[in-house]
Amino acid sequence: MWKKKIYVVEEIVYLVGLTAVRMSILFFYLRALGTTKATQLAIYFLIGFNAVYGTARLVSTSLKCLPTSPLNQDQGVCVTLQLSMTVVNTVVDLALLLFPMPIVWNLRIPIKQKLSICLIFCFGAL
Repeated sequence: MWKKKIYVVEEIVYLVGLTAVRMSILFFYLRALGTTKATQLAIYFLIGFNAVYGTARLVSTSLKCLPTSPLNQDQGVCVTLQLSMTVVNTVVDLALLLFPMPIVWNLRIPIKQKLSICLIFCFGAL
Protein backbone atom coordinates (compact mmCIF):
# COMPACT_ATOMS: atom_id res chain seq x y z
CA MET A 1 0.00 0.00 0.00
CA TRP A 2 2.92 2.37 0.57
CA LYS A 3 3.76 2.10 -3.14
CA LYS A 4 0.44 3.75 -4.00
CA LYS A 5 1.20 6.61 -1.62
CA ILE A 6 4.63 7.11 -3.14
CA TYR A 7 3.09 7.07 -6.62
CA VAL A 8 0.63 9.82 -5.66
CA VAL A 9 3.44 11.93 -4.19
CA GLU A 10 5.55 11.40 -7.32
CA GLU A 11 2.63 12.42 -9.50
CA ILE A 12 2.07 15.59 -7.47
CA VAL A 13 5.76 16.53 -7.68
CA TYR A 14 5.65 15.92 -11.46
CA LEU A 15 2.58 18.13 -11.87
CA VAL A 16 4.10 20.99 -9.89
CA GLY A 17 7.33 20.71 -11.90
CA LEU A 18 5.49 20.56 -15.23
CA THR A 19 3.40 23.61 -14.41
CA ALA A 20 6.49 25.52 -13.25
CA VAL A 21 8.40 24.72 -16.45
CA ARG A 22 5.47 25.77 -18.62
CA MET A 23 5.09 29.01 -16.67
CA SER A 24 8.80 29.67 -17.07
CA ILE A 25 8.53 29.24 -20.85
CA LEU A 26 5.49 31.50 -20.99
CA PHE A 27 7.17 34.25 -18.95
CA PHE A 28 10.17 33.99 -21.29
CA TYR A 29 7.80 34.39 -24.25
CA LEU A 30 6.23 37.41 -22.55
CA ARG A 31 9.60 39.05 -22.10
CA ALA A 32 11.11 38.14 -25.48
CA LEU A 33 8.08 38.09 -27.80
CA GLY A 34 5.46 40.26 -26.11
CA THR A 35 5.96 43.29 -28.32
CA THR A 36 2.33 43.81 -29.31
CA LYS A 37 -0.80 43.98 -27.19
CA ALA A 38 -2.35 41.00 -29.00
CA THR A 39 0.71 38.85 -28.34
CA GLN A 40 0.75 39.88 -24.70
CA LEU A 41 -2.95 39.02 -24.32
CA ALA A 42 -2.40 35.61 -25.92
CA ILE A 43 0.50 34.90 -23.57
CA TYR A 44 -1.51 36.06 -20.55
CA PHE A 45 -4.33 33.75 -21.63
CA LEU A 46 -1.90 30.81 -21.84
CA ILE A 47 -0.46 31.72 -18.43
CA GLY A 48 -3.95 31.82 -16.90
CA PHE A 49 -4.99 28.59 -18.58
CA ASN A 50 -1.80 26.87 -17.44
CA ALA A 51 -2.29 28.04 -13.86
CA VAL A 52 -5.95 26.95 -13.72
CA TYR A 53 -5.24 23.62 -15.45
CA GLY A 54 -2.25 22.89 -13.22
CA THR A 55 -4.28 23.65 -10.10
CA ALA A 56 -7.25 21.58 -11.27
CA ARG A 57 -5.03 18.65 -12.15
CA LEU A 58 -3.25 18.89 -8.81
CA VAL A 59 -6.57 18.82 -6.94
CA SER A 60 -7.93 15.97 -9.06
CA THR A 61 -4.75 13.96 -8.57
CA SER A 62 -4.79 14.56 -4.83
CA LEU A 63 -8.42 13.49 -4.52
CA LYS A 64 -8.60 10.77 -7.16
CA CYS A 65 -9.00 8.06 -4.52
CA LEU A 66 -11.71 8.61 -1.96
CA PRO A 67 -11.67 8.23 0.96
CA THR A 68 -8.10 9.48 1.31
CA SER A 69 -7.81 8.36 4.92
CA PRO A 70 -4.93 5.93 5.57
CA LEU A 71 -7.29 3.86 7.75
CA ASN A 72 -9.36 2.87 4.69
CA GLN A 73 -6.54 1.56 2.52
CA ASP A 74 -8.46 -1.38 1.08
CA GLN A 75 -11.75 0.42 0.64
CA GLY A 76 -12.76 3.32 -1.52
CA VAL A 77 -13.09 4.34 -5.11
CA CYS A 78 -10.38 5.59 -7.45
CA VAL A 79 -11.12 7.59 -10.60
CA THR A 80 -8.61 8.19 -13.37
CA LEU A 81 -8.79 10.93 -15.95
CA GLN A 82 -5.54 9.95 -17.64
CA LEU A 83 -6.78 10.03 -21.26
CA SER A 84 -8.33 13.49 -21.00
CA MET A 85 -5.26 14.81 -19.18
CA THR A 86 -3.01 13.39 -21.90
CA VAL A 87 -4.99 15.12 -24.64
CA VAL A 88 -4.93 18.48 -22.83
CA ASN A 89 -1.19 18.14 -22.11
CA THR A 90 -0.49 17.43 -25.78
CA VAL A 91 -2.52 20.44 -26.92
CA VAL A 92 -0.82 22.76 -24.41
CA ASP A 93 2.63 21.48 -25.40
CA LEU A 94 1.87 22.04 -29.09
CA ALA A 95 0.60 25.54 -28.33
CA LEU A 96 3.83 26.34 -26.48
CA LEU A 97 5.88 24.94 -29.34
CA LEU A 98 4.00 26.66 -32.17
CA PHE A 99 3.28 30.00 -30.48
CA PRO A 100 6.57 31.76 -31.39
CA MET A 101 6.71 30.51 -35.00
CA PRO A 102 4.55 33.22 -36.66
CA ILE A 103 6.42 35.90 -34.74
CA VAL A 104 9.77 34.51 -35.92
CA TRP A 105 8.59 34.34 -39.54
CA ASN A 106 7.57 38.02 -39.43
CA LEU A 107 11.05 39.14 -38.38
CA ARG A 108 13.09 41.05 -40.96
CA ILE A 109 16.06 38.70 -40.98
CA PRO A 110 17.44 36.29 -43.59
CA ILE A 111 15.56 33.01 -44.05
CA LYS A 112 18.53 31.01 -42.74
CA GLN A 113 18.33 32.82 -39.43
CA LYS A 114 14.56 32.30 -39.28
CA LEU A 115 15.03 28.57 -39.87
CA SER A 116 17.77 28.45 -37.23
CA ILE A 117 15.57 30.16 -34.64
CA CYS A 118 12.64 27.87 -35.43
CA LEU A 119 14.93 24.86 -35.14
CA ILE A 120 16.09 26.03 -31.72
CA PHE A 121 12.47 26.33 -30.57
CA CYS A 122 11.73 22.86 -32.00
CA PHE A 123 14.51 21.37 -29.86
CA GLY A 124 12.23 22.14 -26.94
CA ALA A 125 9.89 19.44 -28.23
CA LEU A 126 12.50 16.80 -27.58
